[in-house]
This record gives sequence, structure tokens and C-alpha cells, in this order.
Amino acid sequence: MMRHFASSTGVSWTLLLISHLAATIFSRGYFQYDEHYQVLEFIQWKLGLVSTSVMPWELRAQMRPWLHPLLFYPLELLSLHALDLSPFVRTTIHRACIALLALFVIRRRTRLQPELLPLYACLFFFPFLDVRMSSEVIGGWLFALGLTLDDERGTEPAPRWSIGCGLIFGLAAVIRFQVFVLVFGLLVFHLRQRQFLRCVWLCLGMALAVGVGSLCDYWGYGNFTVVAWNYFNENILLGKAVRFGSGALPWYWYLTALVEKTYYLPGLVLLIALGWHWLRRPFSKLTFISFPFVLLHCFVAHKELRYLFPLAPFVPDLVLALWQDLRSLWPARYLAVVFVAVNLLLLAPAGLSDANADVGLYAALYSNPAARNITVYYQNNTNPLGPWGLVPSYYLGSLGLEARPLHAARRPWHGMLMFDRQSAYAQAQARCELLASRYPSIILEHWPAWLPERGPWLKLWSLWECP
Repeated sequence: MMRHFASSTGVSWTLLLISHLAATIFSRGYFQYDEHYQVLEFIQWKLGLVSTSVMPWELRAQMRPWLHPLLFYPLELLSLHALDLSPFVRTTIHRACIALLALFVIRRRTRLQPELLPLYACLFFFPFLDVRMSSEVIGGWLFALGLTLDDERGTEPAPRWSIGCGLIFGLAAVIRFQVFVLVFGLLVFHLRQRQFLRCVWLCLGMALAVGVGSLCDYWGYGNFTVVAWNYFNENILLGKAVRFGSGALPWYWYLTALVEKTYYLPGLVLLIALGWHWLRRPFSKLTFISFPFVLLHCFVAHKELRYLFPLAPFVPDLVLALWQDLRSLWPARYLAVVFVAVNLLLLAPAGLSDANADVGLYAALYSNPAARNITVYYQNNTNPLGPWGLVPSYYLGSLGLEARPLHAARRPWHGMLMFDRQSAYAQAQARCELLASRYPSIILEHWPAWLPERGPWLKLWSLWECP
């Protein structure tokens, strides 16, 4: 029995390390614009490399905490003045650091519950999420670390230990304000257990973290400001959040989105596991933490799936609890096999593809000696060098590029061109040189007629040099 357990532990850790290493190398770019433009672009601005006029409006509103970009600032500063690393090398190092944080927390959590380890290893979304520079991911793992340390000392930890845990909780909440809701649920749980002094020490640690965050904001913005209030005022009171993306959505949107975005079966199991946990374990610590967090996001008008990412570290707990309750039923055993198989199959595409398709285009332009101070003509719905009107100066700021739409009537084509249609790819083959493409040439040359040529998830971009 022990030999089998050791073997499964070794296999799980091998899979974890391989999947996270692959994602660190290959899962380039950002899942959502905020992950890049309010982190790395903020650093560009702080280093004096871009002007305020090209920055997102959140900078002028002073509504983003500087503790978040400050995590990545030292390497950017060092590269600017000494190392001269390419932006793609730097972001790979950044992703590696986040992956190490995630793996460290997984190791601490699975020391308390070893049976969680295989689930961390096989759930397909962990490698993808664990290399994201987003506040949701970093804040979620920091909160999970604080919760793990809080659990390690039992019901009566030393005051300094609880203060340290509170400090970690506070740093997580400064980086991602909504984590305060998770902390609120934890405090209510401890109060219910009549652990009043423990709550006092935790709050003291969080107050220290808020002070650290305020100093970081002063360093970043150049003046004292209450970033959390600015965030709440701009997004909720002034209603600016619903002006972006899909706008206001119904309260049940997360139910359908979670199922659709996780290829149905994994998301369906996660929803069942969450609801089952709330019903069967209404007074558990995880219920106190997760229920108010989910409830809040269901009733906030603007919704994005990433808002639930801070709960991702606890998905194995939910799935394990569901399995322990239902494993005596034969349908549950068959479903578990299918669930694990589907997740293992999805590990590769989740970790081996760019998180954002445009970053591959940026890499091709950056590495091409001809792409300096020229105009790139594009055939696309949006400017690939300025999505949503935002300038990706972190990747392209040193190239001096300009982008202009390519008019269909312009023949013959000249210069550097970017297409996102398979039909345009076929036309360009006649007289242009292919410099790079998102998909291998053999895929684009044999694109099935029944598949669409373009779409937000396809982005069949190809980069050409036409004489």
C-alpha cells in the first residue's frame, strides 16, 4: 500500500512539473488584457518608457494596486540597465516565478492532505492558470498559502504565526481586492469557533499588509491614495465596469460560462462539486470562504470567468469531497474515470498554446530584422498592434512600427502584411514570402472548408514580406 502511494506521488509530481514547465515556456501572453496592460505596461510607464497618454484609463484613475506590478519590477529594471533581455525572455522568467509559487503552495497543501496531489496534477487548467501574471491567480495562491499556514498550527497558533498568516492574507487582498471576501468568510468561521484572539491577530497582520500596499501605491502614483476606494468608485458607483466586454450579465451567467469554457464535463463536475459541498458541509471552512465570494460575483453586473480564479486552488478539495461521498455508487466510478481522462487529454492544449494569439505575432516581428520603423498592413477586424486601442509597448515599443488596414482593392501587395484568413494565405503564397504564422503551413494549406476562416479563438494570422 505504501509503495503504491509513493509511486502515485512520484507520478503526480512528475506530471505537475512537466505540465508547469511546458506552460512556462509555451503559454505566452495574457489571458485577459488587464493581466498585461495593468502590470507590464504600468512598469513601462514607471520606467519612463511610455507616456501617460497611451496608458489605460485605470492609471489616471489610480485604481490599480502597485504591489502587483512591483513583483515584476526588479527584473524589468535590471534588464533595462544591465541584462538587456528580450521581453519574451523576461515574461518567461515571470511565468516561472508564478509557477514556483503555485507549486510551493501545492506542496504545502498536499502535506496536510496527500490525496489532493493527483487532482492538482491532472486538472487541466492548473498549468495554464499557474503561469498567468494576473491578480486573480497570484491573489488566489497567496490566500491559499495563508490558509494552509493557518491550518498547520491547529486551533491555537502562536500570535506571531497568526499575524504572519494575516500578513499573507492582506497581501493577497491588496493585489486582488475581492480576496477580502474570502478573508471575511474565514474570519466568520473562526468567530463561530469562538477563536476571537486569532481573528484579532489575523486582522493585525492584514492591517500591516494594507500599510505596505499604501506605501507601494505612493511609490507608484507619486501621491497617497486609497486605491481600493478608487476601484470601487470607478467600477461600481460610476458603473464603468459594465461598459467593457459583454457589459451587464444575469446572475446565473457563471453557471453556463464555467461549463462552456471548460469543455463541458470538467465544468459540470466542478459546479456539482461546489453545490454538493455547500449542501453537505454548510458549516465547513471552505463553505464559509467560497459561498459569499461566489454570491458576490453572481450579483455584480459585470462578469468574467477570471473573477472566480481565486477559488481555483480549492477545486481539488471540492472534487475530492464529492468523490468521497459518492464513490460507492458505480456511475460515480465510471464518471470519475472519464473525468480524469478528459482532463489529461486537455493538459497538452492548455499548456502548449499561447494564452493570447497576438503574442506570437509580436514575437515574429521582434525577431525579424526587417521589422524596424516600418508600416505593417493588416487585414483584420482590429488593429493587431493596438487591440482595444491599447499599445503593446512592452513587446513592440523599441521597433517603431506603425499599423494600417490593408484595403482589399490594393493590388499587388507590397511591404509587410498580416492576414487572418486562410483564403488570403492562399493568395499571398503566389508572390510573397511567409515569415511566420500561428499555425504550421500544412494546417493553413489544408484548412477544411466547413470550418470558419476567422474568429476570436482561431486567429489564423500569418505574416508576409511582399516585394
